[in-house]
Amino acid sequence: MFLAWTSFYRMYLYVSVNGLTRLRLLVIVFLAFEFIGLLLTLHYIIKKKFNIIVCYLIVMLCFYSFINLMPTDYIIAKNQVDRALAGNANGLDYVTQYLSADAYSQVERIKEKNPKEFNNYIYGLTCQATDENRFSGASWQSFNITWHKVIPKLQK
Repeated sequence: MFLAWTSFYRMYLYVSVNGLTRLRLLVIVFLAFEFIGLLLTLHYIIKKKFNIIVCYLIVMLCFYSFINLMPTDYIIAKNQVDRALAGNANGLDYVTQYLSADAYSQVERIKEKNPKEFNNYIYGLTCQATDENRFSGASWQSFNITWHKVIPKLQK
């Protein structure tokens, strides 16, 4: 457990200096999952009156569901934009180049302070939307709620 705690602390220090990315966010979430598994194992060592395999499967299912439902790009953009508004804008390149339309509401906050970065993000989204025919309303299989909200803003 000590190793899991020190890994989490080191990742926290790294994120506090450099900001979040997808990989860093997923590492933090996995470390939390690992810590929960270690607590279950410790409880099993102390009291052997429960089925640890079933508990592991339940925790894994919850973890998998959480990872798939978590708005990663929104969380990353919020962290990086907050850092940029506080004066540390070195993570905005990552936000404007690699994040999807989920980050739009957060990136919009930097429109006045960093218009160049905001315009780069909008240009990237427009290119992505054009490549995937999102402006034309494509098929229902490619429907995305976030894109449905963002496309009218891109067309202005």
